[in-house]
Amino acid sequence: MYMFRRLALSLVVLMTIVTATPAFAQQNAQSGNSGGGGVGFGLEFGMTRATIHAKDAADVFKSRNGLMGGIWFGGNRNGAVGFMGEITYVVKGAELPAGNLKLHYLEIPALLRVNMGQRSRNGVIVYPMFGPVVDIQLKANLEGFDVKDQFNGVDFGVIGGVGFEAARVGVEVRGNWGLRTLAKEGTNFGGWTDTKNFTVQVLAKVRIN
Repeated sequence: MYMFRRLALSLVVLMTIVTATPAFAQQNAQSGNSGGGGVGFGLEFGMTRATIHAKDAADVFKSRNGLMGGIWFGGNRNGAVGFMGEITYVVKGAELPAGNLKLHYLEIPALLRVNMGQRSRNGVIVYPMFGPVVDIQLKANLEGFDVKDQFNGVDFGVIGGVGFEAARVGVEVRGNWGLRTLAKEGTNFGGWTDTKNFTVQVLAKVRIN
């Protein structure tokens, strides 16, 4: 039943993003110019620096590097304001006295971005971005041992940052502030109060369309 609820939540988020995209596409067609990129599609990959904060364990969780990769769509390159969705596999975690904790997520943000600069497909733009994100936990392990059942399956948060795009290549630097407690009460990790994840993400993005 628990897995079913997580799957249902994932489908709701995906359907929301997919449903919203055509509306932005129509708006792009009406307001953009013929040389713009409009609703694009591409690949992304990058590095993460995750930090787990806990009120009573400031010195226990050490920051850890990870990887992320996936697809992005939207952006309204030829408009002043655009919507951008992503479906990304992200590895977060922390270094503990007992070893390396790795948390694997399917990350699905819905970001609003403001495009500033040249709006043609081969131009140069800078775009601040902000929006909600849902992280769906796929697995968790500590030095090879499965600890998935000690963490809540879904984390909600907000992403904020800035991106730069020239022609079909872009770079983004942003933060992901988790708002939900990670560890379940009554578990080993739940012994620490209010564990929340903050992640710095540095992404390289390639536009296909």
